[in-house]
Amino acid sequence: MAFAVWLIEQGRPQEARVQTTAVVRLDAASIDSLRLQGLNARYLREFAVAERLFEQLYQTSLADGWAANQLALVLAEQDDPKKRDRALQLAELNARLFPKSAEILTTLGRVYHRAGRLDDAERVLSATVSVHQNETTMSSETAWYLALLLADIGRTDDARKLGKTVIDSVGPFPLHNEAARWLTKMNENYRPNSSTAGPAVPDEESEGRQANPQSQMAQPGLR
Repeated sequence: MAFAVWLIEQGRPQEARVQTTAVVRLDAASIDSLRLQGLNARYLREFAVAERLFEQLYQTSLADGWAANQLALVLAEQDDPKKRDRALQLAELNARLFPKSAEILTTLGRVYHRAGRLDDAERVLSATVSVHQNETTMSSETAWYLALLLADIGRTDDARKLGKTVIDSVGPFPLHNEAARWLTKMNENYRPNSSTAGPAVPDEESEGRQANPQSQMAQPGLR
């Protein structure tokens, strides 16, 4: 199981699928197995599959903040308005329960973005980057989602700068390959004098996530 998690963290979910299948053959229904299956499906962008697995975990324990967080993310990435509404409910509830968790606040910002609440998304993600940029709880995923948002609101220079920081960061980041492709496309289409209005983006947003084995909230690890 540990090797499968490592492959996911290195942005190699296709390879992790083989290891995950082996885990499922031995133990399909344990909490750790369901978490692994859900994460692998999420990073393969098989959001409906991930939704089913995270829903199972969440319904087993409604107090499981990690499961609620993952469920909100995969619901938000789908196009169904009802699923996005539920993602918003889950993310806002989780943020009230865990107001200091960078991972959960990152999810809230991403859910706001997907819901079209761009001002709220910028407020939450910018604050999370600013507060947690020098802490081990900070995640490249936070900076990545902020870069996507900045691009969507026309702050192209800041988006490119932050995207490069994400790509250059040290540490596990499952979406590294996706972020690298995005940045390449952004650079190819770049035109000078793009709007950069708004608060400045810090130079060093992330040193990469260092998973804390004592924390149930760590992403993408299982614990």
